[in-house]
Order: sequence, then structure tokens, then C-alpha cells
Amino acid sequence: MIFSACKEEEEGNGLGGQMFAELWQGPEPFTAEELDILNEKLNFPSDLPDFDIQSLGHNDGIDISIDPYLATIGRVLFYDKELSMDKTTSCGSCHQQSLAFADNKAFSKGVLGNQTLRNTIGLGSFPSFIGNYVDPNLFTGHSFFWDERTETGAEQIPETFLSVREMGVHIVTVTNKVELRPEYQILFKRISKEGTISEARVILALSTFMNAIHSQNSFLDQALVDMGNPSTIEEPLNLFDDSQQLGRQLFNAHCMNCHGRSISIKEELLLTAANNGLEEIY
Repeated sequence: MIFSACKEEEEGNGLGGQMFAELWQGPEPFTAEELDILNEKLNFPSDLPDFDIQSLGHNDGIDISIDPYLATIGRVLFYDKELSMDKTTSCGSCHQQSLAFADNKAFSKGVLGNQTLRNTIGLGSFPSFIGNYVDPNLFTGHSFFWDERTETGAEQIPETFLSVREMGVHIVTVTNKVELRPEYQILFKRISKEGTISEARVILALSTFMNAIHSQNSFLDQALVDMGNPSTIEEPLNLFDDSQQLGRQLFNAHCMNCHGRSISIKEELLLTAANNGLEEIY
């Protein structure tokens, strides 16, 4: 993943004060007290990841610039179980990084031991649906949740928090909790002088982090570049070994009907792969 420097997915002790001070370039330096609070509560990487997503050619030259400070705050929110109704569940509880931000269960466990009604959708390549997340003018008509009841990722976030089968808390309550936490007070001051914490900024931070979830420069990407960036994988790829070629053939024969034959972001991938569910009827 593009933020592979974020090795720990849950809370823990953080960095030494000097390292943390060098990590962020905010409007003014952290105080010693702020650094103590941040290092006690959070577990940041030693380097601020580069969240920008660079075109590798086969995605039609689309580059996405991600605000690293907003994305990092969003990452903290994403793994914060304290925000849920019973302090047991975070976004990352169901959307596990090691599983392409999906789950390995048919139904994930939410607050109070409740189970979700459907399989957790993987977040493994959010920018593939760029129109839904970055520019409303590029909206493709694909919506979110299995029943597609929201049009954007930002609209999806409050409903996910509210669900009694997921986190069971209203976005207003989430914001109130965040406002009271000293680590969030410190972090939000990095993105605005007044440090205001609002529902909109909480949603924006989470959306920014999720927009940065992207797989790039994989072996498949390299194989496509080697072949001159073909728009499909129907022809053999020179860098693939026999086993990988067989997998490509199986995908073409059995998977592309739902997931699409095109590698191009602007073409069929957007039209067929945005809601790649495991179960068809509910």
C-alpha cells in the first residue's frame, strides 16, 4: 500500500519527541507537553508517508495529490476504537489493512457483538473510483454500500458510524469525543491556526486517508508498463511466469464479467468494478 510505512494498525507508544517534531511541519513547533501527549497516545511512523498517487501510464495519466497532514489525522481516526459506542470497534476493525482493507469473515463484528448484515467491502484501491472521491464533476454514477444508498465516500462515513451493527454512534457524538481528546486538539491545530474540530473536518480527514488507499507499482503494474501499457490483460504479459499467466487466463475466463476487462481508470474499470460484492441477493 502507498502508506506502507504505517506498520502498526492499532494504538501504541509513539516516537521520541525530536523525531515526532521533525515529522510534522505545522504553523509552529510542538511544545514539549504536546509531544509527550502525542507520544503517549499515538503510534506514528518515523517518516511522514508520501500519500500522493502518481500515474504509471495505464491509468490515463491521473495523478492525485493527497494532503499528508489530513491523511495522517484520518489514519488516527480510522483506527480509533474509542470513538465507537462501546469503545470496541474502529473502521480498521472490519477494514483490515492486511486484507486489502476488507475482512476474512462473511459478516464482521461490530459494537455490542453485533454482526454486519453483509460482507465488508474492501477499500484496496479507492482512487480507482476517482470521480466519486475527488471531483464531483467526474461522478460516474456508482454509489456506496452494497445497496448503493450513498453517492460518495464522504456521505458513507456518517452512516457507517451510526449503524448499530458497526460503530453505533452519531457523527455529532464522534466529533464531540474528538474535540475532548488532547491528541486530536494538537493534531487539528496543524491544519488550521484556530484548530477548530467540526463534523466536516472529521469527515474530510477520514475521506482524505481513504483516498490515499491505493496499490501502485505492483508486479502487475510493472508488467503492464513493460508491455507499453495495454488497456486489457487478455494477451500474455512478458514478465509473468507460467503460474501468473495461468492466473491471468483464469481471471479473464471467470472474473472479468464482473470486475471488467479494462485496466484503464477512465474506461470499463469504473463501470464494472466499483461495487464488487461477494453476495448478489439480499
